[in-house]
Amino acid sequence: MLSVPQASPPFRPNSRGRWRRTRILATGCLLLTTASLAAAGEITLPSLLGEMTDYSAVARWPAPGFTTRQCSSYDRAEVAPDQPGWFANADFSQYLREEKRAGRREMVMMDANGPGCIVRFWLTTTQNKKGTLRIYLDGNPQPLLQFPAFDLLSGDLHLNGPLDQPHPGYGPTENGGNTLMLPIPYAKHCEVTWEEAGDGPRYYQIDYRTYAPGTKVQTLTRQTLKSGWTTSHSPLFSAPARRITMTSRLRPVV
Repeated sequence: MLSVPQASPPFRPNSRGRWRRTRILATGCLLLTTASLAAAGEITLPSLLGEMTDYSAVARWPAPGFTTRQCSSYDRAEVAPDQPGWFANADFSQYLREEKRAGRREMVMMDANGPGCIVRFWLTTTQNKKGTLRIYLDGNPQPLLQFPAFDLLSGDLHLNGPLDQPHPGYGPTENGGNTLMLPIPYAKHCEVTWEEAGDGPRYYQIDYRTYAPGTKVQTLTRQTLKSGWTTSHSPLFSAPARRITMTSRLRPVV
């Protein structure tokens, strides 16, 4: 007589034990994150400039961790591959929204909650740069930085070359743009706006970091800028040059 083995009952893990293990794992991750934040210290302009000159930083996981995001003038008609306009290419003069401030019409280029930091600001245009760029931090109604044109080399910032570079073909009153590499940390909030007074196309990209909640970030101030961190005596410029020598040994083919 052929006997048919009985199917074993389905495995049902102890839900209480599983919940306990999940809770222990979550608690451990929280403790590790907290310890990492404590060890990393406060994010400041000097620490960010030091990171820019630390060759070994690219080989280490950043602490504290962050997410990199970008605001740009990409064509808003480009929504999804299965939607009309996926190949739209009017990537200029596109903004998040329009705001009224003190009777001014300001176009919002970036609006991000902190803690965070702008790490790269690229822009260019082809004509008539007239207008005003403003960067507001932590809800302050007065901008920390203000540029009297669609030009990051305009205004009174007067940065050294590595932090603010003109693009090939740049002209102060004509076409061309530049890239600002000055880190702009903020604890609570950052908003970048453009007040148009010309008629040229405005292309831009703003790369920024968002740190985990609880990360200590020292918001950039004019006093910090005046303290010498962007001059030729800052660590960004005074770091000793390092020579990298690569040696290749070739074995004869036999």
